[in-house]
Amino acid sequence: MKKFTDISCFTKGGISEENNQDYAAITKKYALVIDGATGLLPGNVIKGHDDVVWYVQTIYKNIKPLLDKTLPLKDIVKEALIKSNKTFQSHVKNISLEIYPSAEICLIRINDNSLEYFFMGDCQFAVKYQNNKIKLFRDLTLSKLDNKNIKKMCKLAKRNKINVIDARNLINDDLIATRKLMNTEKGYYNLSKDEKGVDKGNYGVISLDKVSSVLGCTDGFSQIYDTFKLCKLKDIFSQLEKNCTLSDLNSRLREKQEEDSLCNKHPRFKIRDDSTAFYAKIEEE
Repeated sequence: MKKFTDISCFTKGGISEENNQDYAAITKKYALVIDGATGLLPGNVIKGHDDVVWYVQTIYKNIKPLLDKTLPLKDIVKEALIKSNKTFQSHVKNISLEIYPSAEICLIRINDNSLEYFFMGDCQFAVKYQNNKIKLFRDLTLSKLDNKNIKKMCKLAKRNKINVIDARNLINDDLIATRKLMNTEKGYYNLSKDEKGVDKGNYGVISLDKVSSVLGCTDGFSQIYDTFKLCKLKDIFSQLEKNCTLSDLNSRLREKQEEDSLCNKHPRFKIRDDSTAFYAKIEEE
């Protein structure tokens, strides 16, 4: 039977660790990252906690005991989400969807000689084969919507002769419009108040034959290879195999993000996002 070995996971808040809205976990059998998001309007329901931080941690708390069962990952995530939403809603009556938190997820699990996966939003994972070929599993739906808004930021920055980061507040209405497309056919799907979105998540099983390692991450970490293009995925795998750590890679990204703090060279919504990833080799038990 296959198992994850040399396992590691990493998460770091974009602003502070206290407000880190990502989550990561890994064992010899499964690995996951969760990327939380605030609601459309300011608001906090859970006393003494950031709602999004509480939400992503509670979702994992409810997923964890189900991973030893034979249920498909999609069903596990849905069951955990329903339980998490029930607890969240018990703290307030008639909660508005506008302040409801949401989250994206990438969850993988080894079943004998297969790798079962489930992911939503910008969370993604890649597998490396023994012949050094790499396959990335990613849903570009949300990225395309985000890129549309980023392009508008750039146009407004140019028109108003300001930095791209300063144009962020000029597209608030556009960002709200995109968020309202959540869990709709014209938009994207994630974990939220509407549990039916899970049914539209990306679920599948792949053979682990000739797979040597796996990397999963949130979009905050994937900026290394998709936004800043500091290195290709194959280079990341190679560096991790040579004792480079996920934290090391993230430090390089943070350095470049600070150098481009005005977001003019690499347009994005914020200087730096919460960054989270997991990595493991796959070997016989």
